[in-house]
Amino acid sequence: LAHRLQPFSHESNKAIFAATTMLYMGWLAKQMKPYAAKADCKSKCSYCCYQMVQISPLEAFRIATVLKDEAIPRVQEAAERLAPYNTHERMEQRFRDGIPCVFLRNQQCSIYAVRPTTCATFLSLDVRGCRAGWEGRFLPEIPTANYIKNAQNIGISGQMALDFSFWKVGLQTDHFELSYAVAKATEPGALNAWLSGIHVFDSRRAYVYKQDGRQGHYTKLMELMDRNILLKERE
Repeated sequence: LAHRLQPFSHESNKAIFAATTMLYMGWLAKQMKPYAAKADCKSKCSYCCYQMVQISPLEAFRIATVLKDEAIPRVQEAAERLAPYNTHERMEQRFRDGIPCVFLRNQQCSIYAVRPTTCATFLSLDVRGCRAGWEGRFLPEIPTANYIKNAQNIGISGQMALDFSFWKVGLQTDHFELSYAVAKATEPGALNAWLSGIHVFDSRRAYVYKQDGRQGHYTKLMELMDRNILLKERE
């Protein structure tokens, strides 16, 4: 579906976008169901909802479609307030400062049905470990196991595959802090502009990932995936 975006009009693109989103969320929920059943995560268990979450434009628009008008100013304010934390080095500081997700209301996720993939796959086997981290204001080693890590890998792989499809047709796929990305996605005409290939989100605010001594924007991963696919096709 994502590969069919480019040749169509705005309305067709929006319909394809909506269908892609619906299919992906259904797929993710089905994949996560057996893992979630074994997790210790419960309603109003929100110890992990104080961490920095990075999302793709696709996720931002998905959330924006269900956001009520009265919530938009709160999200916009949170986006600016959290801007200083939007670096790899300051992620833990946000947790220590006890700043909750803008969508956490009464200790529950107000966008649970369309929450980011990161949140949907972040599972714990023992809430006591999560509570200890929150009370001590340190990012805990979440009690997990290989099959829980498999859940995270499934979610990440699915999200990357979808992002890759959008990247291949020329759409912006860098990742951004949750509240900033959603705030931008609620702006009038933002979805049509993004589907037209315009960089709606400020690339200067794109999250820089760091791993194994290397760093770069999310699009670098897309370029790497593209090269690997080309190499395999030539084999």
